[in-house]
Amino acid sequence: MLTTRRLGPPNRTDRRRSLPLKRVAVSPWVPCVMVAGLLACGGCDSNPPVTTSTSTQSTDPNVLTEVFASDRVVNGIVVTPGGRRFVVYTQTEGRGVQVAELSPRDGRPIPYPDQRWNSTRHDPRTGLVKANTIRLGPDGALWIIDGGAPDFGEPAVRGAARLIRVDLTSNTVTRVYPISQKSTSFIDDVRFRGNMAYLTDAGSPGLISLNLQTGLNWRVLDGAPETTARRAMLGGGGRELRKPDNSPVKLHADQIEVSPQGDVVYFSPASGPIFSIDARLLDAPELSDKATRNVRKFADFGTIGGTAMDAEGTLYVSDPENHRIEAISATGNHRTVIADPRLAWPDALWITRDHRLYIPAAQLDRTPGMNSGRNELQFPIRVFSVPIAAGPAPNDHN
Repeated sequence: MLTTRRLGPPNRTDRRRSLPLKRVAVSPWVPCVMVAGLLACGGCDSNPPVTTSTSTQSTDPNVLTEVFASDRVVNGIVVTPGGRRFVVYTQTEGRGVQVAELSPRDGRPIPYPDQRWNSTRHDPRTGLVKANTIRLGPDGALWIIDGGAPDFGEPAVRGAARLIRVDLTSNTVTRVYPISQKSTSFIDDVRFRGNMAYLTDAGSPGLISLNLQTGLNWRVLDGAPETTARRAMLGGGGRELRKPDNSPVKLHADQIEVSPQGDVVYFSPASGPIFSIDARLLDAPELSDKATRNVRKFADFGTIGGTAMDAEGTLYVSDPENHRIEAISATGNHRTVIADPRLAWPDALWITRDHRLYIPAAQLDRTPGMNSGRNELQFPIRVFSVPIAAGPAPNDHN
């Protein structure tokens, strides 16, 4: 899951109604076969690739459903079992609501948990500095990551990096977990395993383990090759992404998932590849050195917009370069779930209990922060869904 710099003053309101839902047919899916296994990784791209793939056309069509459309850049969505929908905005087009619940009546974004939390971007004492990720946890609460800096690449604000728990019954913040941060940190994503939460730092490469009972958190694989971006990030059509100053875009540890059994953690820089590690090695500070020696390369994937894990252990990975969603089984079998040009930078993925995969087409590669300063966004920003074979991993969310 990524975030980008803002464009300038907004020219649209935060409370605009969503556009009507519609269904659109898409291209046939393309299954692929991957030669894979959990190979020992020495932390360098000189390792033999984990996968090779071939593809053949299938006549089975997929139907992509447009869930809603937004006049602001949405890069993440959460849908509860009861049907409540929450979204997070990148602030690319200017300051505004950061986290919102979509009105069940008309789709209007309502600041969540309230206006106060959405009212600032510089003072963590009064609200969110930069909401980057939202998740529904296995406890049924909404969890918000405050990345800790007003924008990616800007200096971290002291005390701003936080994991925030919001009770969905009372709609109030019940606990705030401060996250240890460095001057260049940008806390990016989170997944859960029992009393542990695992977070990624896309600004200062590393993983962060958080004990949800004690609040103690520590860095793992800090500055390691596996958490460091060492490849070019590619957008639609294979174009290399560059900042406004024309330097390459680099986001370090970005994606993270936990297997349904809770025994494996998968993670990757935004430019790939995907690595795996025994989850137990992330659960105590004294195991950090051992964790460094036990990372494995799982899949030699390229640029990744977002990921999700289903109850059967299938890892869904978005491929912004080719406008598609890939599925990788725990044993390494690899196939394309759906490919469609409308999936312009598919970002943070979400799986619902009724076996649907939600896909925000966030167009981040068309924003100035990743497009050499040029704004080539094409509004509205659309969120789609597609049927899949399983629901969410129960240890991730219900």
